[in-house]
Amino acid sequence: MAWVRPTLATLRTQVVGRIVSEMTAAGYRVEASIPRSLVRILGATFAAGLHVMYGTIEWVARQILPDLADTDYLERHASVYGITRQAAAPWRGLLSFTGTTGTIIPAGTIATREDGAVYVMTDDYEIDNPVIGDATYYNAEADVAGADGNLDDGTVLTLGVTIVGVDSDVTTDSTITSGTDEETDAELRERVLQRIQSTPQGGSSDDYERWARECSGVFRARTVPLARGAGTVDLYFLHDEGTGYGIPTAPQIATVQAYIDDLRPVTADVDAKAPTTTTVAYTIGALEPNTSATQAAIEAELDAMFLRKALASDAAGDPETIYVSDHWQAASSAAGVTGVDIDSPTADMTPTAGQVFIRGAITWPV
Repeated sequence: MAWVRPTLATLRTQVVGRIVSEMTAAGYRVEASIPRSLVRILGATFAAGLHVMYGTIEWVARQILPDLADTDYLERHASVYGITRQAAAPWRGLLSFTGTTGTIIPAGTIATREDGAVYVMTDDYEIDNPVIGDATYYNAEADVAGADGNLDDGTVLTLGVTIVGVDSDVTTDSTITSGTDEETDAELRERVLQRIQSTPQGGSSDDYERWARECSGVFRARTVPLARGAGTVDLYFLHDEGTGYGIPTAPQIATVQAYIDDLRPVTADVDAKAPTTTTVAYTIGALEPNTSATQAAIEAELDAMFLRKALASDAAGDPETIYVSDHWQAASSAAGVTGVDIDSPTADMTPTAGQVFIRGAITWPV
């Protein structure tokens, strides 16, 4: 039977009852019904102390196992398995300057975004002759780590200080690595439980998926053993800062590939890759009320449903099916929707191991 922490009122009743019982047995006349009697005052005092003690016991019980542990003790559980919380990472990429040919923008020069976010040049930059090396090269980095510092290509920044021969507008050329936020408790807890439930086996499917999750930003992964023959493994994954639905970019794939290559058995041929995407078109037969707001709400709920299902597994470990009822549930639960009919799709959909379904075009009722 599960232990239930007694309430403060229950403890008061129990303590007062026990005091009365013991004093009566000792030959004392005790009247506990008087509101301000000494017995009730002492009972309330002792009960308050017991309530704090029971609260401490309840808190300690939560820390014993990682599935309920608070932040500090969750990290302690993780450390036992050599797992550390993934730190936030800054945006890194290439910035483009205009001005007089040959002018040098020195490392340490800052550029600011409209909201005040700061980006620091990590290398010298010569106008019309930027030094660009291999695919991992970058010449600017966000001053603060996290996804809030990410820049879209073409974003215009402002030079922090005046440099003779250099225009004040700075343009984002490309992203090398996206900024990612610090791993949440829920994400860390999931990795710890995966480590406990799936013992390392020197290159099993669970190992590859766990290794992928150790890379910053990766929140889901699936392996396909023997994908290209004996000794081969295809590893599909989703990334917090990927394109829509978490589909990873080429630099993110390269990062995971390099990490896996350092851990995989020497005889294994592992290929980290983005899942293939298949769009699902919708025909909505009726919608009440049929407004731009309810349409946007339905789109958001469908997107969230597809993201939950992407690379997810059912109880048997197979790719999770998207049922017709999933579409209906998502659409009908959208904010402001009082009634909806979905004419298509009309069949359940089970993805292949490396396939992700995404929302396609929606035909709305006229």
